[in-house]
Amino acid sequence: MLNAHVTPLYAQNDTTNTTTPTTTINDTPTTTTEDYSIESIEEDMDELKMQMVDVKLHVMLYMEQLESLASQDMKLTVGSNITLAKTVYLYAKKVKNFQKELSYYDSSWDTYYQSQQVVIAEDTALLAMTTKMQVLRESLDETISAHQQRLDQLKALSDMERIMQGKYSAYKDMESKANMLSLTPKTADKLEQLKAKEQLTFTSLQQAYDKMKAAEDALPMLKKRAQLLEQQFVEITTMSKKIQEAEYKPWLKRFQDELIGLGCIAMILMLFNMIIAKIKAAKQEYNNAKKLKDIVKKQEEQYPTI
Repeated sequence: MLNAHVTPLYAQNDTTNTTTPTTTINDTPTTTTEDYSIESIEEDMDELKMQMVDVKLHVMLYMEQLESLASQDMKLTVGSNITLAKTVYLYAKKVKNFQKELSYYDSSWDTYYQSQQVVIAEDTALLAMTTKMQVLRESLDETISAHQQRLDQLKALSDMERIMQGKYSAYKDMESKANMLSLTPKTADKLEQLKAKEQLTFTSLQQAYDKMKAAEDALPMLKKRAQLLEQQFVEITTMSKKIQEAEYKPWLKRFQDELIGLGCIAMILMLFNMIIAKIKAAKQEYNNAKKLKDIVKKQEEQYPTI
């Protein structure tokens, strides 16, 4: 009885179940797939546009940062009331800050560029912007190189000024001591020790002077200081030569050398006086000739020829 009752219910519901699934299966998936494809394309295009705008903004920001650095005042200012060592310190600090700021901008841009280089490579406008940016970036490298070279030149003068401090008086003392040690053969060893010490000192001075001479043409604002240092170096060079030539001499030989020195001076003075006398004589002859010419001219004016 149960079977006879259930079967007709199953058979009765069979027709409904066969038509309903057909409508559900065939219509719904097709419509959803088409709608999803269109929306997906639109979303991808919007995302790409936003990405391009973002890249462009980053490029423009980096360009502004580089241009800001390029316009910084990096002029070397030298005050007359401060030492060259202080000037070197201030200028080196300015160059270091410039490099530090540039490195920070570079690091930020490089990190971003690594993630967006494919997008940039596929867009002509972005490629043009990055090319222009790279040219500006290379010019900043040249700027840093020029400032670093000027800083080295400034250091050369500063080192010379620092080394020369107190050296003139020290050389005066060494020259006096060398003369005293050369009076007797008993102090010959001490004299040689003094010469060796002086030679080491002069070597460092010579090296600093050579660097200064190579740098002074590039720093015209420091020409007066360089000339003063050069004058002091010439005087020290003369004293160095006297110290190295110092040696023991018997009193008679020393007296003869003094006489020869005085004789040379006397001959130079005599020659100088002769030249002065000849100049005066020539000048007197010129004045006499001029006076005679004036007298003749005056007489001709008083007695004109007919």
